[in-house]
Amino acid sequence: MSGATLRAALAGAAVLLAVPAAAQTPVRKNECFFVRQFENWKSSADEKIMYIRVGMNKFYRLDLASRCVDLSEPDVSLVSRFRGDSICSALDFDFKLRRSGIGITTPCIVKAMTPMTPAEVAALPKGQKP
Repeated sequence: MSGATLRAALAGAAVLLAVPAAAQTPVRKNECFFVRQFENWKSSADEKIMYIRVGMNKFYRLDLASRCVDLSEPDVSLVSRFRGDSICSALDFDFKLRRSGIGITTPCIVKAMTPMTPAEVAALPKGQKP
């Protein structure tokens, strides 16, 4: 076997060995849920992330397009409007904040929705688990 043929054979074998490893890599994909299952939310300290609870034991991290001012204040309520009956991606959220007594709403744009693993939920700082 010539040197070029041997190199080509080794390169092909390396590709074949890499395929099963890549196929076993866990891929996180958004899972849809019904709007009526949305239970609770909490804000990160920097007001750039929301954590939501869906049903009793599913949690999602919502990355916001920018800081959502006052998201972590105690007198803020979340006004939620949804596009349809189910949530499958960041595009399905329409959040606005309303401060009590003021009535002004501030939009909070969701840019990414990521399901959280039980380990990620357990690692949340105290007070940030919805």
